Amino acid sequence: MKFIVSVSKLENFIFFLKNLSCYHFSCQKAFNQQWLLETGKLTSKEKAVLKELRGLLKNTNHPKELLKKFKAKSLFKNRFETIWQKERKILERWKKVLKRELNKRFFDQLLDELSVLYSTHFKRPSVGICLLLSAKDLLAGEVEDGRIAIKCSGLEINKKNLRKIESVIFHELVHANLEEEVKKLIRKYIRKRDLEEFKKTKIFRKIRSLSRILRELILSSFLPRGYLGEKYFSDNLRKSVNPSFLKEIKSNKNLSNLEVFIAYKLYPLAKKYIEEKRPIDFDFLEKIISKWKEYEVSPLKSF
Repeated sequence: MKFIVSVSKLENFIFFLKNLSCYHFSCQKAFNQQWLLETGKLTSKEKAVLKELRGLLKNTNHPKELLKKFKAKSLFKNRFETIWQKERKILERWKKVLKRELNKRFFDQLLDELSVLYSTHFKRPSVGICLLLSAKDLLAGEVEDGRIAIKCSGLEINKKNLRKIESVIFHELVHANLEEEVKKLIRKYIRKRDLEEFKKTKIFRKIRSLSRILRELILSSFLPRGYLGEKYFSDNLRKSVNPSFLKEIKSNKNLSNLEVFIAYKLYPLAKKYIEEKRPIDFDFLEKIISKWKEYEVSPLKSF
């Protein structure tokens, strides 16, 4: 498999506007905070334009095309240029590193294990990766139009961060290519189980999709912080967990913290599924639901 890594100014400008609009739960508020610290507070006119843009983006399946035609985007050009001139060099450096390292390493075993886990064979000969702006020490990924977007300009170039980026790439690769059978399984599971209590949680109220949440929790049990993250990308969640970390997870309920909690709790089970070559099944979903309930209701001392 070949990895095609790119850096595009236009793609970054579009992402910059999307993220500022906060139209979707995946938008990174921490990125916006840093960008506005560097470029100044939003004007009343900018706020009005972003409000309009947020409404438009919520009602389209083609945000990139919409933004290309959105005339008011020129209002944010100077802000973007300030950030872009500072960040583009590190994006270009990450591009060189990732092109070299991703195409040098062999990921066949990992892909085989993911294919068994997700009951779907990975068939694509190449994967497109676009590098985007982020904020200091922060990393995020998403899939759009079949390509993987990695937000990484805030990361220093070193081996530890390289492994983090690689693990997020494979996390997003699963979302983009391997989830069809698991989606079917989740739909059957949701029809059979009474999950109404989970629709009252803060996490569900923000994301509004049990299927989306369960897909994230399944995958995060393995990558980037779970067993496969440790096996292939040197992540060691179990050693990084401490009382203050657990307190933070418990006091700030969101999907990211729930993902880490479940990856920590289900590490032995995830390891067993990989070693025994078991695909995701109802039993694994039951464990996910059990740990989600524990996360929501158990006191800190029970961790």
